[in-house]
Amino acid sequence: MAILVRQPASGSSDYRPRDARRSDGDDRRPLRRPRPAQDALARRLTTHTERLRESRRIRKQQYNDAARAAADAGGPDPCGETVFGETARDGTVSGHLALALDTWRGRDFTLRARAVGLGWLPFVEPPEHVETAEIADMRLRRRYRPDSEDQAALRLMQADENGRLAVLTAVVAARLHQNPAWHDDLLDRYQARIDLDAEVRTVAESAAAIRRARRILGSQPLGPRASDPEIVNAYIDKSSGLDQRADALTDRVLAFLTYAEGVDRAREQLDRRAWLDATAPIDEFESRVDVAFDRSVADHLRQRAADVPHSPRATSERPRRSG
Repeated sequence: MAILVRQPASGSSDYRPRDARRSDGDDRRPLRRPRPAQDALARRLTTHTERLRESRRIRKQQYNDAARAAADAGGPDPCGETVFGETARDGTVSGHLALALDTWRGRDFTLRARAVGLGWLPFVEPPEHVETAEIADMRLRRRYRPDSEDQAALRLMQADENGRLAVLTAVVAARLHQNPAWHDDLLDRYQARIDLDAEVRTVAESAAAIRRARRILGSQPLGPRASDPEIVNAYIDKSSGLDQRADALTDRVLAFLTYAEGVDRAREQLDRRAWLDATAPIDEFESRVDVAFDRSVADHLRQRAADVPHSPRATSERPRRSG
């Protein structure tokens, strides 16, 4: 229903109803109606956003299932940290988690502790520092006390979708590094050994790169950008690419956890082999011979026991020696 407003006593202002002013052919433009192309863009953007949301939901469920399985496999407090990357009771983190933190922050992990001779000194630059495979392994075996920046980075990793994957990879890698099967030549004989620190570093680098790219891309286009086909198409293509990278990174971490389960099974085989090797000197035939001999001796002793006098009468009836 049109609303009428009383005209002023003087002046030429047009106070006619709005519907009348827009339909009488004056110089005012009519209201714009959405074009079919804009409607198609909006529908495509909405569909794409829903697909991204569903993809994130699936990845979150996969992570939760994997983290729960890793916690069950690791047992109570396996190496000082939970699968969610919390610090140990003494406030320290493993070398692999420190490596993930440094990679996430773009820092050099070897700067945490450089070796000089047989000692460890912080902040020693090359050429004084001598990096060897033994020193690198020792660095990963150490535990580190995170400072305030490390703690903030750890919280950020735990809050990020892909950062959580890096934390989970680091915690499981630390467990593997402590597994006796990891240091046995079984994996080498079957060519099944992988580079643990490289795996941790690569996952953390990928997680940080995806996070940076998503921050640059931002959220879905709004306002005038949402009606620009070039911007909408570019956003859909780039966000789809990042979503596929997140899917691939999740699949890689899940495969790494499967590998860790295989190493755990290899440990069971090593324990079995160690038991068999330890019991190999026990000869079953010799045991049966010993059993037969001991029983024969036992029967002989029982027969002799029957000949032993047990009463004074038996003693008095004992024949006397002659002469």
